[in-house]
Amino acid sequence: MSRVPQSRTATFHDDCETEWKAFQDICHGEHLSGIIHAGDWFHLKNQSLYNPADILHYRDWVLGLNCPVWTVPGNHDLPQSSYDNVNKTAYQTLVHATPNMHDVSFQSEEVPLACSPPCDSDRLPFVSVSGIPYLPLDKLFPQLEELDRRLAERVGGINIVILHPDALPRNDFFMFFKTCSWEDLLRKLPHATILVLGHIHNSFPILQTSEFSATGTPQFVCKAWSAGRVVRDYHQGTDVLEHQHQPSYTQIQIGLVDGQLQIFCEYKVIPFVPFAQAFLMETLKREVEKSARVSTFISSLQAQHGSVDQMFSIENPGEYLNRMSVPKEVRELIEHYISQ
Repeated sequence: MSRVPQSRTATFHDDCETEWKAFQDICHGEHLSGIIHAGDWFHLKNQSLYNPADILHYRDWVLGLNCPVWTVPGNHDLPQSSYDNVNKTAYQTLVHATPNMHDVSFQSEEVPLACSPPCDSDRLPFVSVSGIPYLPLDKLFPQLEELDRRLAERVGGINIVILHPDALPRNDFFMFFKTCSWEDLLRKLPHATILVLGHIHNSFPILQTSEFSATGTPQFVCKAWSAGRVVRDYHQGTDVLEHQHQPSYTQIQIGLVDGQLQIFCEYKVIPFVPFAQAFLMETLKREVEKSARVSTFISSLQAQHGSVDQMFSIENPGEYLNRMSVPKEVRELIEHYISQ
């Protein structure tokens, strides 16, 4: 929060606050039980780059929502993307400083449903929110199985699960890390009702299926597009720089229709700052070119080493770069990422 990201205009911080307040206004206009945030509150993994004023600024934003906020830490909230480091993070400080912010990592909380119009809440099922923070897949899957054993004990309830996984709708190849599919997640969580996903900087259609459900009732997987992302997310998947995502959130409605329980999940768009106002076009073009060179470099590493795991198991990346013919700007960018 202290620095303006490259290629953003000088109004970056004001733009972020504008988008957040737009979301806040939406929340104040709804009858909410609470809000779910699927991780990556912070962007830079180097925690020393956040001073107390930054964290207090975030705290005030979250307090202004006036309702519970359930969350887990994402990989950007954790140094070295490791949950072992969670106690050393700005994220943990934010949670402790913000009374309405609930970290549900490896635990569950019951949600007091807000009825609109007023209804007999005794007729509604109990709803729980559980979460698992960012973990690499080999550590994530055992935790999913353990969570599902706990969910199986909550007969008749609606179980919402927050995840920050390396997961795509299908088991497609992704250049930078291994991924699983949404179906893989559902197979591990047959007693979950709704999965709310973070992490991947893209939005995908909501999945509704009963194929993996332990009870035969529908399961939902939701991955809306995050609001305050940096440059690359505005042109990911397209060569047209003016392409911009629409920051969005998932509205989850649970209620009774003619005496039958109904669940509705729908993406809603947050008003956002126009592209031309938010970005410096010439600088952004150079960033796109850098990203393309980094992608080419990583592809060459993969061709030499044969797998993503081997590619990122190099013990001394700096020495490795010295032995390779790497363009200066690519090297600087890679070393920047390593330092975080």
